Amino acid sequence: MTRPLPRLVGLAALLMLAACAGRPSVVDPDTAFVLDGRLTLQPQMTWDREEEGLVETWTATGRPRDKVEFLQGASDGDPLVYSLSYEYRFVQGNDDLSFPTFREGMTGLEIHDLYVASLTKIGITGISTRDVRPWQVDGHPGFRFEFSHHGDDGRKRQGFAVGFLLDDELWLIAYTSGSLASYQVYKDKVEALLASIKLR
Repeated sequence: MTRPLPRLVGLAALLMLAACAGRPSVVDPDTAFVLDGRLTLQPQMTWDREEEGLVETWTATGRPRDKVEFLQGASDGDPLVYSLSYEYRFVQGNDDLSFPTFREGMTGLEIHDLYVASLTKIGITGISTRDVRPWQVDGHPGFRFEFSHHGDDGRKRQGFAVGFLLDDELWLIAYTSGSLASYQVYKDKVEALLASIKLR
């Protein structure tokens, strides 16, 4: 079922926006976390957490540009829009709704291309991706790729995204570092977080 797309606000890793974000809460590193009632994971560290429609954004405490973003179930026809990015708030008020959309039956490579097209649409520059490959979550087939692009401060961002289909809906999880220097700081924690995922 296609959901209506509201007014756009900011962007960072490819995610759908709906409704207004609530106040940040804290994710306990020692307690299993359930997303949308459909998967469980171990946070691995303390995160600041915000919710916005289909999107969960977890940011490293005190380092809001180091983040993990969860798109929880985009349906056929839903556009992919970046949400909750502190560096791209200038997009607020943009009324152009002609974003590329997710289509049921897309392959991992096609979703990768959709990700890049959506980034380009909102004006992110210096986009580079590599190593598109199969990936599994709890034995469920999916895909993964690495990416980098430039922030509005001129710094290069680096990260990776993984995705899979669950009940014919697209789930994407993206880790983005605030700079190349900080990439390794949280990478191992995020890898362990992904490895801990269990589908319910």
